[in-house]
This record gives sequence, C-alpha cells and structure tokens, in this order.
Amino acid sequence: MTRRRVIFYLCSITIYICKDLLYNYHNMASGKIKKRYIIGIAIVLLIAAAGLARVFWFSEKAAEYDTVRVYRGNLIQTVDATGTVKALAEVQLSFESSGTLASTTVEVGDTVEKGQVLAELDNKELQYQLDQAKATLDLAQANLNLKIVGESSQSVQVSSADVAKAEASLRSAEVALSKARQDLTNAKTTTGDSVDTSGLTLAAAENTLAIRQATYDNTLAQSVENENDAYEDTVVILKDALSSMATSLSDMDNTLAVDDTSANELFKRYLSVLNSEALTTAQNDYRDAKVEKLAAYNAVNPLTTSSEQAAIWDAVSVTEDALNEVHQALSATRLVLDNTITGSDLTLTALNTKKTTIDTDLSAVNAQLTSLLTQKQTIQNLETSNTASLKSAELYLTAARDAYDQAVKDLESSQNSASTSIDAYESAVDSASASRDIQKAALDAAKAALSLKTADPRAVDLAPLQAQVKNAEAAYNLSLNRFEKSRIVAPSRGLITKINFEVGEQVSAAAVGGVIEMLSTDIFEVNVDISETDIVKINVNDSAEITLDAYGDETVFSGEVSEIDPAETVIQDVVYYRVKINIHFTAEQAVKNGMTADVVIKTDERTGVLIIPQRSVITKDGRKIIRVKKGDSFEEREPVIGLRGDGGLVELLSGAAESDEIIIAVKE
Repeated sequence: MTRRRVIFYLCSITIYICKDLLYNYHNMASGKIKKRYIIGIAIVLLIAAAGLARVFWFSEKAAEYDTVRVYRGNLIQTVDATGTVKALAEVQLSFESSGTLASTTVEVGDTVEKGQVLAELDNKELQYQLDQAKATLDLAQANLNLKIVGESSQSVQVSSADVAKAEASLRSAEVALSKARQDLTNAKTTTGDSVDTSGLTLAAAENTLAIRQATYDNTLAQSVENENDAYEDTVVILKDALSSMATSLSDMDNTLAVDDTSANELFKRYLSVLNSEALTTAQNDYRDAKVEKLAAYNAVNPLTTSSEQAAIWDAVSVTEDALNEVHQALSATRLVLDNTITGSDLTLTALNTKKTTIDTDLSAVNAQLTSLLTQKQTIQNLETSNTASLKSAELYLTAARDAYDQAVKDLESSQNSASTSIDAYESAVDSASASRDIQKAALDAAKAALSLKTADPRAVDLAPLQAQVKNAEAAYNLSLNRFEKSRIVAPSRGLITKINFEVGEQVSAAAVGGVIEMLSTDIFEVNVDISETDIVKINVNDSAEITLDAYGDETVFSGEVSEIDPAETVIQDVVYYRVKINIHFTAEQAVKNGMTADVVIKTDERTGVLIIPQRSVITKDGRKIIRVKKGDSFEEREPVIGLRGDGGLVELLSGAAESDEIIIAVKE
C-alpha cells in the first residue's frame, strides 16, 4: 500500500468521525459543556489529519535539481580597464658617415617597418672591403684549425712504418758490418784461406742483396697501397662535392629563377632593387657554375674506387674549377639578396632565411673546396714521400748489388792472388760501415719525422696563427662598422614625412634636419591603471584589444602589454598599478594624444579544456566540492580547478568527465 493510499484512508476516516460528531452535536440534549467537548475533538482530528497528510505527502516528493553539463571548449581570461593614449615621437635620421647618396627605398607617406633599409650611400668599395675582410678571417681561422688538428692518423702510421723499416735496415747493416770485420780478421789471420773467405763474403753479399730487394719490393708495394687509398678517399670527396654543388645550384635558382622561371614570381619585383647589375651578374655566374658543375659531374660520376688514378686526378682539377665557379655564383647571389628590399610578398624573415640558406651553401662549398685542396696536397705529398722512399730503397738495393758484384770480384781476385784479399775485405768493411752509418742516419730522420707529427702543437706555434685570427676579426668588424654607417635603417615602425636629399647629392653626417624624417608610430601607447587583484594576471607581451571613444566600439585596435610599473599608485584608498600597452594602427587612422581608450587585456587562454560554471563549486566543511548527478541523487567530489575565465566559467582539471551533469542548485 502506497503512502498516498494510506493518507487517503486516514483522511476519509477522520472526516467520517467529524461528520458523526457534528451530527451528534445537533441531536444532543445535554448542555454547552458536551457541545464544546465534541467540537474540540473534531478540531483536533482535523488538524491531525492535515498534519499527517502534509508529512506523508511532502516527504514522498523527490528533490529537483538545476544542472549543467561539463563541456569541452576554449576558455579566455581577460582584464578590462580604461586609459588614455600617449603621444608619438618624430625622428630625424642621418648617416653616420659622409658620402654620395646612392639610393633611397621610400617616398614621403610610405609606412616602414623597424629594421627596414631606407637609404644607402655609395658603398660598393665598403662592400668589397667587407667581403675581403671576411675571406681573410675565414682563411686565418682555417689555418689555425689545421694547426690545432695536426697530422692525420694515416700520416702518423706511414711515419711509424718508416721508423720500423729504418730499424730493420740498421740491424741488417750492423750485421753486415760485423761480418765484414770478422772476415777481415780471418783474412789477416790466414791468407791461405782467402778463397773460402771470399766465398763467405759472396754469400753475405747475396744475403744483403736479398734483404735490399725485399725492402725495395715492400716499399714499392706500400707506396702503391698508400696512393690507392688516397685516390679512393679522393673519389668520395669528389662525389660529396657534386652533392654540395647540386644543392647550391638549386638554392640559387629558387632566388634567381634562371631554370625555374616561376621560382621568384612572388618576390622578383623586390629582388636586387638596390643593385640591378648584381642580379644580372649572379644569373650569368649561375649559368657558368651550372656548366662547370655538369663538366664535374661528367668527370666524377663514372668514377669508382678502382678507377684509373689519372682519371681521378683529372676529375680533381675539373671539380676544383666547378667549386670555384659555384662559390662565385653563391657570392653573387648573396650580393643580390643584400641588395633586395622587403615587401608584402617578401618579409624580412623570409629574406633573412634565403640569406641564411645561401650562407650555409657558401660554408658547405668552402668546406668541400678546402677538403678537395687538402686531399690534392695529400696526394702530392704522398707521391713525393713515396718517390723519396723508393729512391732511398733503390739506393740501398744498388749498394747491395754493388756489394754482391764486389764479392764476386773478390772471389775471382782471391783465386788469382791471395795477397789482394785483405784489401778486398777492408773495402767490404768500409762499405758495410758506411751502410750502417746511412741506416743509422735514416733511422734518426724517421724518428724525428714521427716525433714531429705526433707532438702537440706548441703555444709558440699557435700564437702567430691566433694573432692572425684576432687581427682578421678586428679588420672584419671595422669593415662591417664602416659598411653599416653607410646605411640608414628605420629604428621603429613609422611614417615617412620628409626626404631632404636627392640621389647623387653629397650628404654630410651632420646634415641639418637629417636625411630622412619620419613619424615613429610604434611609440603610441595606452596607459591604464589595474587594481591589485587583477595585476597578478597580467604579463608583458600579453595581447590586448583596444577601442577608442573617438572611433566607437566597431573599430578595434590591437596591442600588447609593453611595461608594468612595479610601484603602486593609490587612488581613493585603492591600490592600482600603471600598465603601458602598445597600440597598433594604420596611417589612415588618425589616433591623437589624450584620446580615451577602453582596453581588454587577454591574460590567459586554454583551448579544448573541460569547463564548468564557477557557481557550481561550493564550500562544504572547509573544502571545495562539486555535486555530480547520479540518477535521482548526486555524488560529492573534490575538483581541481585550473584557469578562472570570463563569464563566471572555470577550467576543470579533474573531478568530473565530459558530459557529466553538475548540480548548481537544489529545489526543495
């Protein structure tokens, strides 16, 4: 039986009793006391029935909730303020040096960006001096690096092998000398045995000849192996050079549009505006470099590590010429970019990126050229070293053959005359001694050469090279400073108001009124006072939207926070902090000093986060909770709140999931 049914029966019984009492009330013959008694009982029953009905009826009715769903979206936090616009500044620009005005890139009324080149003096000579100073600096640094790195491991291995060979030759020479001396002693002891002694000498000479022949063969084999290794390395360097040149030609064509005529379609009107001849020169250099690179490709591409050395050597010469041509074309392209202006289709960032690409290619080509020249010198040095080693081994071999021939003659002579044997042995001793001395000198020379290659560079050797680098850096910085003084660069975004000189006129560094006058529009700012409760939300570079009363709410200006005053300002007993905001506008928008500005500063933003109303987070027992609806009831959870945004919304980091229902109010 339901509560409603029970209430119905109870109310029915109560009404029935009341009706019966009232009926008896009219039929009573007694006095007033009984009537009052009956009326009182009836009233009590009615009140009890009403109370019972209220208790049973309303206790059954379920509570009702106002809920919102957790959703995912973007949350923005802003701070609003009102302030005034501060006045802009007028700037007079002049060259830091005197000379002939070569070009101006702007006209009166033009809007310019910060860092934009506005005018240049005739600075071709300064540009040449700057390029020359840079090349001198690069060469000085390369020489220092080469000295610091020292000899290659292959060169040290060659010297170590030379020492080992010299030690073996010396030991052999000492053995031969000892043998010759013993033979001489024996000959002096008994001349009757001279023939036998001559035979022994001949055997020794044959042994020496075999050793010398083996030494010569080993030297020849080692020389051939070293040259083969060097030429194999050269093939690798040549193919790497082809790759660098191909990359460089592609990067240049992206700017010059010689082959791909549409490559610079968007920005060709800015290209080399300051020096049109530089573009023609660069395009011609590009074509020459492409021809040389093709010649290098035809010479290098068929090469393998087993190609003929003559073919490899010819390819070195062709590739060297091609690298020089590509380097020249890159330098010309870099000059084109240096004389290129920026515009709507070619930003300063894009131009600087192209310059960086060409500079990177220049460095790569320089590295390849240096590597090729170094390898070329290595081959030449190796050929010289091999020639010397072979010549030395050949001398020793000739000496051994001479000794052998001498031994034959000694044997023949001993057969004819025993008396001449002593002279022969003495001659053999002298020859062996000389050979030993030669070998000892060769060993000393080989050890000295090895020590020179393995020793660390001395400070006294590095000092002049380091001094050359510092001197070259100073010369480069001086040239760069002179070159910069020949240009006028916009110090900030602004509007050109006057140009006081014509191209071709002589300009003095102290020209009255400057060469160019501009209105610096970047200096306009809005000053607002922010309360201490909001100042902690604001950071420098925060973006802002600005409306001016003079233009109405429909015209919105952009800006960003440029400065936050650390000192407080008290206004009517409230602490505020002064915040300065840069305002951006076009030349057509006549912003005036002192205009009233309404500012909305975007202090933070979250995208794709869970969002709930701030009022759904309540405090219970000293802790923050949210109530997540579960059927006819709810579940209390402790949320983690992130950003507090506009419109009473907050970021929910944890505590509920997307689409969960959050209770914001309970209706009893």
